[in-house]
Amino acid sequence: MGESAKSVAELETTLVQKQNDWAERITGLEGRLKERRENFSLISNKAMELSLQKESLSVTVASAQERVQSLETTWGLDLSSGAPIDFSLPSKCPTCRQPIQDGRLHDHDHDHDHSLMTTVVADSENAIRRLKEASGQLHQVENDLGTLSAKRKSAEEDINRLQAELDAAKKDCATELKQIDESLASMRKESEQASLNLASLVKYEQRSAKGEQLRALLEREREALRPLQGTIEGLRNDIAEYEAVVEQLQQEQEEYAQRAKLLATLSDHFGQRGIQTFVLQSSVDALQVATQLYLDDLSDGAQRLLLALDTGDRISRRALVRQPNGEFSERPLASLSGGQWRRCALALNLGFADLVARKGRLRPSICVMDEPLTHLDRTGKFSPPSDCF
Repeated sequence: MGESAKSVAELETTLVQKQNDWAERITGLEGRLKERRENFSLISNKAMELSLQKESLSVTVASAQERVQSLETTWGLDLSSGAPIDFSLPSKCPTCRQPIQDGRLHDHDHDHDHSLMTTVVADSENAIRRLKEASGQLHQVENDLGTLSAKRKSAEEDINRLQAELDAAKKDCATELKQIDESLASMRKESEQASLNLASLVKYEQRSAKGEQLRALLEREREALRPLQGTIEGLRNDIAEYEAVVEQLQQEQEEYAQRAKLLATLSDHFGQRGIQTFVLQSSVDALQVATQLYLDDLSDGAQRLLLALDTGDRISRRALVRQPNGEFSERPLASLSGGQWRRCALALNLGFADLVARKGRLRPSICVMDEPLTHLDRTGKFSPPSDCF
């Protein structure tokens, strides 16, 4: 465990040192590369200035050459060796074609203070001097431009070399640091695994020691419980007997409860009140059937009236109305319309009369009703079912 932690610490120190070394080296290379690039920029700017100067001097040289050629053509001179010292003037002026007398100027527009020969010599010397000066400057600029081009090429090679060296250094740095990181991660993982193994071993030893203590304690408790085992066995037998007695008593209690329930039912059905309730329930059922027959005729099957006998021997009434989807839903009697209420009342009266005629054997020939068709619609008033009346 200690050796693993020490190795991890040493490798971490090595990693930090390598990072510092590579950072210092890369920073140095970047500084040198920046310096070379700045120098390259200065050389490029100077070369551009010389290129512009060369173009200007080339124009000047071309202009001087044109002037020299013009003098040679006009006066028939050869100025390749310099200005002429002595030459013969032509008989006529090349410009105006007038005769030249004694080397004097005539009416043509020349310098009025010199002779024609002096003028030609001066123009020739001036043109040759300008040509030589411009050519010399152009040659110097071309030499300087060649020197700068060589320097620029050398600087560019230095930049490429430093850039390649910097890229290689960064690549080598990344590779070496990655290897150290991987080694460090592996050693840390091994260290963590060793720590876990050590912790597991410590816990195992602690559990083993605690297990020995518990086993010793359990053995002492067993020794203490041995004298009580006989007593416990006897108590278990007594409990088993008591449970059997309790189960038998529960069965007898259930039988007595069933008998009491049966006797209560028989008392309700065969006692004085039970017989009355049975007869009344039979009459209510018969009234329900007779009333529903009349109500089906009066409402075309759109209404139902349910009669039932409650615990207080009272007859409860429930109304059902058919919905547009064909299903019946319960409606409170107070919420029925006038026509629906009148149909239920007529059906109940007619059903009761029919029940009295069948049960009491009373068949009256006249049934008196007071405005029985009130609240009925036009169809109910003028087309009552023939079975009802």
